[in-house]
Amino acid sequence: MRDVDKNKTVGERVKNYRESLGLSQGKLAKLVQEISGKKCTQQTIGNIESDSVKNSHALPYVAIALGVSLSTLNPDLDDNMSLVVARDVGYNPLPHNRRPTNNAKTLQTNPTSIQTSPFSSLLPLVNELNPDIPVFGTIDLTDDGFIITDTPIDFIPRPSVVKLEKDAFAISIGVRTLEPAIRIGNTITLHPRKLAHNGDLCLFFNQEQATYTIGEWIDDMGNDYHIKQYTPQKTKNLPKTSWVKHSIIVANFF
Repeated sequence: MRDVDKNKTVGERVKNYRESLGLSQGKLAKLVQEISGKKCTQQTIGNIESDSVKNSHALPYVAIALGVSLSTLNPDLDDNMSLVVARDVGYNPLPHNRRPTNNAKTLQTNPTSIQTSPFSSLLPLVNELNPDIPVFGTIDLTDDGFIITDTPIDFIPRPSVVKLEKDAFAISIGVRTLEPAIRIGNTITLHPRKLAHNGDLCLFFNQEQATYTIGEWIDDMGNDYHIKQYTPQKTKNLPKTSWVKHSIIVANFF
């Protein structure tokens, strides 16, 4: 653990570490959002650094992005909280005074860039992620739905867009719902934690029927997801009581 200056506030510590890494508030906010899959803005970081928000829900993710333990930023908080948060987003960070015994072998990077990277404490663990992700098959059903095979039908090299996402997976498309954007035979990569925005293509899961559908995210209407499908062209609402989960399509391979 790094030494904590007891005379500094949480916000001052965050600002010091951010500036030491050469990050703007906006860049740190983007890193936090990529790590957590939750909205984080420059104002979020500004509020933390000005100490206008106490015990921000974003602070554990900020600690991960800065490569420090949570207690380094706030000595009153337990490091176990950051471990729980880290595991939730797909990381398993080690205490700062420990490193894997094969650290020198796994880090094939310039040491200077490692020390200045906001992900410096995570780099050894990135290398422990499986270099491949599973590809599941799809079986077309009626009413725009399909099911996914229980076991992978193939594996593909892990795309860079999910290099830090342990639960990333891919499916081989067997439906025409999003043609011409996504055609039968394409392999799409899914990010299960990334935030969806207007225009994103997503995979939706119906828990009651154990089926899936894909569509373009139009809006979150509170009780429903409002989506658009291309073939045939139509819009529809997916009730959240049934459609309990969605994953964003972050890569499409032809």
